[in-house]
Amino acid sequence: MRLLAIVASWFIPALSLAQDGAVERVIDPGKQVVILLNESLAESAAVAKHFAAKRGIPEANLCRVKTTDKETLTWDEFRGQILKPLGRFLEKFPEALYIVPVYGIPTRISEESPENDAPTDGPEGTITKFVTGRDYACVDAELALIPRPGHELEGWIDSDLFGKDERITPAHQLFLVSRLDGPTAAIAKALVDKAIYAETYGPVGDAWLDTRGLDKATPLGKTDEEIRLAKAMFEAAGIPVHHEDTAAAQDVSTFRDCVFYWGWYAADYTGTSPFMFRPGAVAAHLHSQSAFSIRQDSRQWVGPLLAHGATCSAGTVYEPLTVGFPTMGLVLERLFRGYTWGEACALGNRKLSWMAVFVGDPMYAPFAKGMKDSQERNRALASESYGKAAAAIDAGDLDGAQKTIEEVSKIGVPMEGAQDVAFLAREIASRRLGKANGTVADLVKKLDEARAAREKGDDKAAQAAMEKAVALSSMSWDANFTLGAFLVETGKAQQALQPLEKAQKSRPDSHELREPLGRALAANGKFELAIPLLEDAVADGAGSDCIAILGDCFLKTRQAVKAIQFLTDATKKDAKNRAAFVALAKAHEENKDVPSAIKTFKEAMRIYPEKNEEIAAYKDAWRSFYTTAGHGKDKREKEDVEWVIRDFDNTEYQPPTKGVALEIAKQADAAVGTEGPVGLGTIPGEEMKVPGLPRLAVGNASSAELTIYLKGSCARLIKMNPLNALNPTVKDYGVYPGDYDVLVVVKRGADKTVLSGRVTFHLNMKYGMVMDNSLAMKFPAK
Repeated sequence: MRLLAIVASWFIPALSLAQDGAVERVIDPGKQVVILLNESLAESAAVAKHFAAKRGIPEANLCRVKTTDKETLTWDEFRGQILKPLGRFLEKFPEALYIVPVYGIPTRISEESPENDAPTDGPEGTITKFVTGRDYACVDAELALIPRPGHELEGWIDSDLFGKDERITPAHQLFLVSRLDGPTAAIAKALVDKAIYAETYGPVGDAWLDTRGLDKATPLGKTDEEIRLAKAMFEAAGIPVHHEDTAAAQDVSTFRDCVFYWGWYAADYTGTSPFMFRPGAVAAHLHSQSAFSIRQDSRQWVGPLLAHGATCSAGTVYEPLTVGFPTMGLVLERLFRGYTWGEACALGNRKLSWMAVFVGDPMYAPFAKGMKDSQERNRALASESYGKAAAAIDAGDLDGAQKTIEEVSKIGVPMEGAQDVAFLAREIASRRLGKANGTVADLVKKLDEARAAREKGDDKAAQAAMEKAVALSSMSWDANFTLGAFLVETGKAQQALQPLEKAQKSRPDSHELREPLGRALAANGKFELAIPLLEDAVADGAGSDCIAILGDCFLKTRQAVKAIQFLTDATKKDAKNRAAFVALAKAHEENKDVPSAIKTFKEAMRIYPEKNEEIAAYKDAWRSFYTTAGHGKDKREKEDVEWVIRDFDNTEYQPPTKGVALEIAKQADAAVGTEGPVGLGTIPGEEMKVPGLPRLAVGNASSAELTIYLKGSCARLIKMNPLNALNPTVKDYGVYPGDYDVLVVVKRGADKTVLSGRVTFHLNMKYGMVMDNSLAMKFPAK
């Protein structure tokens, strides 16, 4: 960046700021705020509508334009696609003061007349070289000057508002422009939420300044000094300040509790580890193109600062020279006085029609007159309400507890770090329905124990803790819902009905209750009651399992056509959902379409079991297939299915218990050792003469001792002594079809080799697993 020597042109007379400003926030959202969105991008409208809803801005104030979704456009595109339609729209809003471009509106205008750059007949110097004749521009800077048509496009214009301490009105003929933007639409939306949060509870945290240790008498030192002046401002405001004054760039991610950051002069964001600014944070880093691209989260500065939680930021889209960068100390000082972010940016910006872009909710005014007192009250109320309400509940004063919760709920925004009073509100409703045998703290402790046990994978301990929570508060929504949802998730949907029905009595309109309660009702044969709950859950985006259960409910209630509709959708969303395919096949049969039923059953049978626990359902699916195949015209279909079912009773195919399977997997993992395995190679296979489950012909034709581990739905551990024979003894082993990790440990005395591979064993196939001294697998000699 080429720096222009400047002298700090702002001054805080007494440097005795109070965090409660003297300026009131006076905005009429319906008359003064216009939102600019790009209707070519759905996310742009979503951000605009979110802002409008949060700030009470009418839908009529949304100006929709069609333009590129890129960050740069030409002057012709700007004039035709943005400036002209916005100008017409603004005719309906004579009192408009704020224009808010949102995610999807470009930020930069490319150069139109490069031949005018750096005129040779002008005086030599930085201004001539980098300002005179330049007509590349910032979109927002040009929007601000809509009330001043015909202004010079080349170069900059000195702002007549810079350094003023006065309310900006339409009479100033300058729109206050700050955009809601960022690397993603979600980040852009969050700027509004964070601004409202900080207005509610205050921007709480520390200020961090980064200067370069330069002498203020030097040209570059003037910028250093400008940043240094902010230190006294923060101190006067009672905000802890951390100031680093060396040439080294600070690692932003080392800042703690950062709510204000101003620094220079690194090209890109310097954070190296996870980090988030505090809500309400204003953060800016002076660099030539700090906002060249706002929609990325690692390059330049504005985008990454927003991605790491900044509520407001500022930067420049092209080379501004230091005088063209917003004077952040003055912006912050005006914000402290109570001005809105939009006003503060205009009062701290030296140059119009230039490169500065401001990002953040322009209505944000956390220090406006009266804010300090309300924020202190809100923090105290949010901090104390949980304990006060919990004590009232324990004392049996449910009305008193309800009153406390209603008071804190009026704040409208939950405070970070405060305990969740919504839990207490649910508990109050629950205790009005049934007796409690413990304190709120006892109940929370058991729910926490259940959560911790689940995270460790100890389902038995988790269920025990949930059941104790229900015993402490018999109608507790949280205890009953947690237990019921757990039982549904772990395949015990029949047992889940009682706790979920109790939860429903406490909160009959609960959205999160619909899917687990619907599944529990279906598991207990109450299909008619389950259907409306499951339909609502599916409409809200429930997964393929829920869709499949809904389809099965339609099937059970003789609504085959609806069943086919939902089950087809379930199979499309999850091609491995065997239960959905089986139910769909049954629905086709119910609809008298046996060929479609048989075809669908065949698809279901190709979805192999992945775990030991799935084998039972796989066998049941085959038996259902057998029944349907008997209704078909091709009798061979039934015979083929019958051959497979016969294998179910063959001892060769008996799957191990879950405990044995886990032990086999454990031994296999231990056998690998530290050196790791080598590739197993191909296991040859051939189609069997009659259908059936996969069969393995295993033998040892080597001089080594072999141990074979099969890790899959039907785990096997096979040990074979060395034979070194041309015709070794071969034994057949049956497995269920599916993917297996095959591990072969080859031991010759003290030497050990481990072979490993991933193999899919298919239906109707036999595989040769006779190993010779070359460690290749083959079929036994015929």
